[in-house]
Amino acid sequence: MSYGNLSQRNASAYQSNEVLSRSEERLVPLLYRPLLKHLRRAREGIDERAIDEKAEHVGQALDILWELIAALDPEADEELTGNLISLYTFFIEETRAASSELDPERLDRVIDLVDELHEAWETAAEKVAAEQDSGDGRGELAVG
Repeated sequence: MSYGNLSQRNASAYQSNEVLSRSEERLVPLLYRPLLKHLRRAREGIDERAIDEKAEHVGQALDILWELIAALDPEADEELTGNLISLYTFFIEETRAASSELDPERLDRVIDLVDELHEAWETAAEKVAAEQDSGDGRGELAVG
């Protein structure tokens, strides 16, 4: 057994535990971390003209964006869900265009918007958690 395999398994177990122990409102921000990582690595791939690397990370980012769409719960807040679907669809379209055109500035705009949205989800999740801890029971986000 190599240390690399052991380290990779430990990291995977840690990530699985982190996902399983997170409350619903914390799961969406959790998806934004790898989304941002893959978008940034795709950006690096464009800069370095490493097309295979770029393609791999764009594919991973697109998969996460589709998961974010699938996780939405329109019954929780129909208007918010519609807005998020539109936004995630915009991210998908822009990421595909940036990838096919090898346009790092276009991908930078997506990264900046995703980063802002990630911060907003983190703030909202903290607020929901605080409200749940205080016992007023109002805290819910529009996620499935």
